[in-house]
Amino acid sequence: MIEYLAGYFDADGSVGLYRYRAKRSKQGYYHGVRVRVDGTVRRPIELFAERFGGSPSIVHRPARQHSQSMLSWTLAGQRTGVFLQAVLPYLTVKRRQVRLALRYLRECGKVQPGLNHRWNPISDEVFARRDKYMRWMFQLKRGDISLLS
Repeated sequence: MIEYLAGYFDADGSVGLYRYRAKRSKQGYYHGVRVRVDGTVRRPIELFAERFGGSPSIVHRPARQHSQSMLSWTLAGQRTGVFLQAVLPYLTVKRRQVRLALRYLRECGKVQPGLNHRWNPISDEVFARRDKYMRWMFQLKRGDISLLS
């Protein structure tokens, strides 16, 4: 089953490092990893939710009579690490992006109260390092293959 989900994710999914606006954060932002899979068939999207948590949602209802709704499964935060580690061995297209996201979670993404939780201040150095990972992910998505060879 995990091979199927990995293949589906490799084709119709995405992984990203994002900066979110947070009013209670020192810098006004916090960083996070998000995984998303879209499709028009309900069962594969439900399988992701059953195996890794989260819940499917409808992200687009078609205006035309014979079109299908677009369904989505999203996972964010620390739970993304479990998913990414499980699918990594079976990926081809998104292998480097997933490796970078896992590296980010290992080095920057651990929640330690008082240091880097969403509403607790983090140092400017930590914030800059997280931003650097975000830029690296953007470069990988644009096709810069020199990263994480």
